[in-house]
Amino acid sequence: MNIFSNKTITDIANKRNIRTFVSQMCNHKALLPVIMLEASVISGRTYQAYKRGGITEARERIIDESLTAIVWFGIISWLNAGFGKLIKQKGVFDSKGLPEIAIDLGKDAIRNPIQQAVKLRPEIQNKIGSLKFTKIALSALAGIYLSGLVLPKFYQNLTKKILHKERRNNQTENITNNNKIKMEDFINKTSQKRKLSFGNASTIINTTAHILENNPIAKLLTVDVGLFAGRGYSARNNDERIELLFRDFASSFFYMFSTPLVYKGLSKYIDKFRGKNTNLDPKTAHFVSRNLAKKIGKGMNIQEFKQFALGNNDNLVTQILPKIKTETIDINDFTKIIQGMIFDKKQAENIISNAQQFINLRPKGASKNLLTLSEVINSVRGGKVNDAKFLTRAVKIATNGISQNPKKFISYKEIDKIKLNIIKYTESIIEYAQANGKSSIDSKLLTEIRNRNFLIKLAYTLAGMAVSSLFLSTIIPKLQYKITEWRTGKRDFPGIKDIK
Repeated sequence: MNIFSNKTITDIANKRNIRTFVSQMCNHKALLPVIMLEASVISGRTYQAYKRGGITEARERIIDESLTAIVWFGIISWLNAGFGKLIKQKGVFDSKGLPEIAIDLGKDAIRNPIQQAVKLRPEIQNKIGSLKFTKIALSALAGIYLSGLVLPKFYQNLTKKILHKERRNNQTENITNNNKIKMEDFINKTSQKRKLSFGNASTIINTTAHILENNPIAKLLTVDVGLFAGRGYSARNNDERIELLFRDFASSFFYMFSTPLVYKGLSKYIDKFRGKNTNLDPKTAHFVSRNLAKKIGKGMNIQEFKQFALGNNDNLVTQILPKIKTETIDINDFTKIIQGMIFDKKQAENIISNAQQFINLRPKGASKNLLTLSEVINSVRGGKVNDAKFLTRAVKIATNGISQNPKKFISYKEIDKIKLNIIKYTESIIEYAQANGKSSIDSKLLTEIRNRNFLIKLAYTLAGMAVSSLFLSTIIPKLQYKITEWRTGKRDFPGIKDIK
């Protein structure tokens, strides 16, 4: 039985909350996969620390990893939001306040969100950029200071106090045991009993420490050179410093690049659809499949579906593109090109109308006269998945609404990538049907290919996360310990070697 047609899988993929969760899991730029990755990293590093340095090193590792996560995704987020609210207040940095601080500063030929605000209030032009930079910089510096300087001193002092206390307790215990023996000898002597010789079975009391629970929102920004420098500066000795710097620099690759690279390798080179089916996020794949299913009714043969979904004007596209010398073109110039090349008036009107729709559907403040090359291609090709309304809705889903938010920025090149993934996903529907010996495409097959996207994309992402987790939680800690052993000839935890 084909797992992609399984009813249970279909029911799971039909649930909106689950699709959203999986889409976030598979988004390499989102917080959720980092949270899940860090959970395994904290436990793995703590275990490796326990194996080498016992409860002392394990306690330091879990404090360091957990509290760093709290700093970056709790305190720093709170500070960033707090600075933003302060800047918005009237009379603080501007008599009218600066609510525009929430607007993105990014821009390209199509979108420039802050430009609209500046047009209404020209006096804020110099203020808004410098204040936004200051807000972000202060938040980042606070994170570096807390994570790189304050936190290491906290757990180092805690370790020092605990070890000193353990030693005092051991000394007290030894004195008590010695006094106990002397008292027994005294009693034996005063009672005039024969002196007995019996072994000293003194009990050694082991100190147990509670491991701090891991905050569920965890993400370590180990790529920040300032944080590395702070940790290196705060190290107790050179051996510990070398370990920390090696760990942080080696970890940065596996936090930022490993999972996407493994995913890309599996999706592009192992998957039989070469990424066509898996590059689109599950939420958008569901939208595409559902909308196509509504239009095809009981089904279409493959050739009919291809023309319906993808259009049939590829030759016309290849003739028009050489006439466009830049990445964007004015709608009026595009209209002239179309009218000069297409003699079928109705076809020309449909193409121009679709192009105009792309412009009309943009959020407030976006360009109302320029078309991107991808919009030219979409307009000329025709077909359902090249339709302006369809693509605008699909891109909005893929970007969690950012593409239609006038205060947010997303480059048209990022939008182009999403639109290309939608086209490729539609092509994978045709390839899937052909690979499975189908002569037509119906709603059942569309559900199967949607389910495949849901399962395989998640599987490739989890495989990437597993590789990252293995290195971050186990291999890198083992290597950092081995480096110290090679350098010093000792396997001990170097952080406490100078504590007396």
